[in-house]
Amino acid sequence: MYYTESLRAWRMVRIFLIVFAALFVLCIVMRIVANGHLNETGYNLPPGHVKRTVLANGSQVTTVTGDRGEHVVVVRNPHGTEDITITEPAKKPVKGQSATMHVPGAMIQVTAHGRSRITHIHHNEAIWLSWLLVIASCVAAILAAMLALNLSRENDGHLELCWTKPVSRAGYALTGVAVDVAAIFVVGIAWMVLTVLTLAIFGEAHLITFDAGAWKTLLFSVAFPLSLYGLVVALTASMSRGAVFVLGLFWPVVLLFPLFSFIQKYSIGTIARVIDTINPAAYFYAFVGPEGYGSKILMLPATETMEILALCAIAILGVLASLAQWRRLEA
Repeated sequence: MYYTESLRAWRMVRIFLIVFAALFVLCIVMRIVANGHLNETGYNLPPGHVKRTVLANGSQVTTVTGDRGEHVVVVRNPHGTEDITITEPAKKPVKGQSATMHVPGAMIQVTAHGRSRITHIHHNEAIWLSWLLVIASCVAAILAAMLALNLSRENDGHLELCWTKPVSRAGYALTGVAVDVAAIFVVGIAWMVLTVLTLAIFGEAHLITFDAGAWKTLLFSVAFPLSLYGLVVALTASMSRGAVFVLGLFWPVVLLFPLFSFIQKYSIGTIARVIDTINPAAYFYAFVGPEGYGSKILMLPATETMEILALCAIAILGVLASLAQWRRLEA
């Protein structure tokens, strides 16, 4: 089985690598086109009067006064950071409102008062390694769910041959699982390498910061795709062609089901939290969400350690359940 499954896994990995390579080439083209230019079009700035100045400290300032009352100031500092301040008229008067959001490499702060709305964007903040690991785990999770159909594929016309092999039935299945896990790691690592190279060609690789929670995030990023693999393989191990249909329903169900936790009527929220105990997506939302969010969608204590342990348990129990189904098929 290791040979046939390795061919399947390599075919899937090759598709992912081709997509990664295409994205990387696109980034290189973007870097060449934008090299040495402060491209107002890239910021989607409004049409209007543009003024460029250079401050005493070497900062390049681009000021745009829009035709509809917008006022945009873009400051590119010598050390590589960029500050963008956008002042625009609000559609209707509002009382004082403020919101701040952190994304990889940038901080966005929006303030609204009266008939003015001010958006301040500070580029080139530290890029936490945890963010990159979480994104890599999402990419690996897509492959994991696809590879988890390996046992169902063996059922589709190959099971009789499987039982004639002079090897342990459990060992036969576990060999395929090991091949799939290796492929998942390859794709996750390849995405991380691509991300670092992409940041490097844009001159921002030095912003990657090993944050305090990186170790736990690394463990979570390994456990998350494996838990999805374990859940899918447990659901489809005894199926044949119907497994593809199950996988098609799998993603919308696991991604959207945690939303039912917020429904208070008829104990729907409580039932949803119980079911989400085996839903890897619920632990993902709890891990990456704001503080206190996990307690709203999980029955278990919403701590990072508990979330990692729960994902590991789902992965292990899922594989064991799939092996049990294979023994039942044999009988």
